[in-house]
Amino acid sequence: SAIGYHFRNIELLEQALTHSSYSNENGSGHLGFGIIKDFRNMHYGTEGLRLTLEKCRELVREDEVYMACFKYNKPSLAVMLNNGARIVREDSEIYYTRVRIR
Repeated sequence: SAIGYHFRNIELLEQALTHSSYSNENGSGHLGFGIIKDFRNMHYGTEGLRLTLEKCRELVREDEVYMACFKYNKPSLAVMLNNGARIVREDSEIYYTRVRIR
């Protein structure tokens, strides 16, 4: 993996991710996630997004995935950047990022 750690127990990763959702309305999707406090700073977010992007390569017909997070959520931004995303725009509240999947 990009963080140099491979999860041996995927169920532990699933427990750390508190919620996720996907919607395929009008050809777009949304994925949200959060890390339970006891599992923070253990790279679960980075690994979870890496696995998600791996699945996107199979399912999404685009070259890039677009993501966003509130500016106060520095850990979420770090997760994106750790997975190769780049900030493409920002406003007063939100960072907008993109990551190539092809």
